[in-house]
Formats: sequence, C-alpha cells, structure tokens
Amino acid sequence: MQLTKEQNRKLKRTGWVSFLILALAQFMVQFHRNSPGVMKDTLSGVFHMNATQFGTLSAMYFYPYMIAQIPMGVLMDVIGVRATVAAGSFVAAVGAAIFGLAGSFPIACIGRMLIGIGVSVPVICSQKLVAAWFPESRIASIFSTSSVVAQCGALVAQYPLAVAIDFVPWRVVFFVSAAASLILAICCWIFVRNDPTDIGLPSMAEIEGRKMPKKEILSAKTVLKAVGKTFANRYGWPVFVVMAVHQGLFNMFASTWAIPYLQESFGYTNTQATAFTTGMMIASIIFAFFIGSISDRLKSRKIVIIGISIILLVLYSVFCFGAKNGLPVWLLWVCMIIMGIGGCGTQIILSYSREINNPIYVGISVASVNVVGMLVSSIMPTVLGALLDKYAITSSGGELYSKALLPCVIIAVIGVIFSFLIKDTGCRNRYVDWNIGGHISANE
Repeated sequence: MQLTKEQNRKLKRTGWVSFLILALAQFMVQFHRNSPGVMKDTLSGVFHMNATQFGTLSAMYFYPYMIAQIPMGVLMDVIGVRATVAAGSFVAAVGAAIFGLAGSFPIACIGRMLIGIGVSVPVICSQKLVAAWFPESRIASIFSTSSVVAQCGALVAQYPLAVAIDFVPWRVVFFVSAAASLILAICCWIFVRNDPTDIGLPSMAEIEGRKMPKKEILSAKTVLKAVGKTFANRYGWPVFVVMAVHQGLFNMFASTWAIPYLQESFGYTNTQATAFTTGMMIASIIFAFFIGSISDRLKSRKIVIIGISIILLVLYSVFCFGAKNGLPVWLLWVCMIIMGIGGCGTQIILSYSREINNPIYVGISVASVNVVGMLVSSIMPTVLGALLDKYAITSSGGELYSKALLPCVIIAVIGVIFSFLIKDTGCRNRYVDWNIGGHISANE
C-alpha cells in the first residue's frame, strides 16, 4: 500500500518520537540494573550487608522484573505500549524514591522491587512498538539503536556514577533518577502512540502487504493459550536456554559483581575498577549499534547468537582461571571490552523470539522468553554471593573468585551447545511457515 508524502512524514515523525521515548525508558532500565555494583561498599556499610545480602539486594530488581514479564506482556497487548510504559515509569519513580529514603535493608529491598516492576516493561514494549512502526526488514537494526541508548544508561552507572557519589550523597542519585522516571512517564502518556492506526494511518502490515493471523479478543483463555503456544513451540526451547545463559551471566557480572571482582582479585580501587567497567559498557554501546545491522545483513540470527555464546564462554574461562593466576593489565582491558560485546546477545535473541511466535501476541511471546533470562538473572547474583561467603572461610582475593566463578564456566558451555540447536529464521517471522505450514488459521 502506497502512502502519500504527508502520510509518510506523519508515520516517520510519530514513529521516531515514540521510539525515542521508549529508548530513554530503556536507558533508565540499565541505569537501575547496573548502579548497585558501583555503590557496593557504600550500600554495604549503610545497610550492614554481607556478600550474600548484597547479592540479594541486587537480585530484588530481577525477581519482580522476571515475575512481571508475562503479566506486563499481556497488559501491553490489552491496553497498548503507551499506557503500559507510562504506568511502569511511574512505579519505577516511586521505587527509586523509596530506595533513596530507605533506612534499613528491608525497605531498600522494597524500593528495589518496585524499581524492578516499573522497568520490566520498556524492553518488551519496544519490541512491539518497533514492529508496529517500522518495516520488518529494519526491525533488528532499529532495535539496536534503542539498545545503544539503553547501554548508555549502563555506562552512566559506571565511572560517572562512581565520581558522582564522591561529590553528592548516594541518596541524591536515586531522587534524581526518580524525577527522571516521572518525567518519562508524563512524556510517554503525551507523545507515544501504539501504532499507525492511532493517527489514522493503515498498519505497517497493511502498508507492506503482509498477512497476519486473525486477532482474538484477549481473555484469560486466549492469554493462557498464547503463553502455552510460546512455551510449546519446539523452535523456542533452545532459545530459552540461551537467553537464560546470556542474561544470567552478563547481568550478574555487569550489574553486581564486576567491580568487586576487579577490586578483590587485582587490588584496584573503586574508581580504577569502574574505569574497566566503563570501557566494557562503551564497547557494548558501540557494538549494540551494529549488531542488529550485522544480523540483518547476514540474514541470520543464529550466527550472531553462536558467536556471542562462544565469547561468553571464553571470557568466563579467562576471568575464572585468571583471577587466581593473575592477568596482565592489557589482557584484562581486552577481556572487559569484549565482555561488552557479550552483553549484546539479548536483543538478537528477543528479535528471534518475535520471529518464531505469533506476531499478534508479540508482548506475550517476547515476555515469555525474557522471563526465563530474568529468572536466572535473579538467582545468580545471590548464588555467587553465597559461594563467595562459603569459600571465604578458606580462600581470599583472586583464589576466592576463581572457585566461585567455576560454575559460570559450566553454564557458558551449556549456552554454546544450545546456541547450535537454534533453527535460523532468515530474519523473517516464520510463525505461519513453520507452525501451520503456511496456512493462516482463524484460530491462531
């Protein structure tokens, strides 16, 4: 379907404005996710935490994030991206304010949990919004742009945050982030539109002449059916495992334990350690900008996912055995920069998930995959903290981390194995072709 010049301008303008606001919401997702690692010593002193408790505090972000994924995906499919992200940003603002006011460990956990609930929506909502406003052939590339903005949030939560807390109280940081989330909630409600039909234009599927399965009215029955089909999809099981490995390993390291690892294994100060993690996040930003385009040009999600799985295995092997035996500074820098690349697999996995499931229920299908990654991300910071407390009785420094990180190497091996089991989509939605033989059923 051809649009007039005015319609095309309207489509691009509204789509890009909506996209930018959701990208900024993802900035806040990554800032909140990664900020505890920089403030470990400060927060541990204020709330009197050992390693296990610190890991638990960090995980309080991931548990509600994980639990909220499918409900928020359903909510998005029912009320739309605009209302869902606006509400989520408001909840995140409340959580950040409570964390900033917290005087005890339990209250801090409550604030962290509310943050996790609030920021659980931008990533899955971005998948649906990008699919609604942009051509199918450009979805991964466009989503890469939002990942760049998101990783800037993780970058700000490294060296810049470490410097900031040297000059202002840590509580001020959370009050500022609460204000930012509140402003985003307001902007989302005013400016974001769910899809082109909201402004009187045909849908992107109609513009591109694509067939779509018949949409059903969402009820408890259809929601359970959509979730069931996602988990029953035989092409999805390798993706669940790979997502768990990628998100679990990267989130645990980047958001919680990278800085303590560098400090305790190699003797760096907090500021010096954040220089390494800042380099990691800069690399992640740069590569995130290109990974979608690389995948689109290769017409393959599988090749990229395999490559990043291997990178994670190699890096965790180096971090594990290098902690005990020592690493040259140059090699540590190389590893931290490459680790930034290891954090970019999630966006390709989510794109793949969208391509193997019903395009009508993007929120539910993407959330179902994301929930698995968040489950492992919720568990691993606490587990590593518990291992550190356990081995601290007989070990210290690099030897301590070498023992604690060994299970992560085994997990990375599992990720590599399952990445080879993924069936490639050719960067197209294959739900109709693969699941029902090219025939669109009114019941699908």
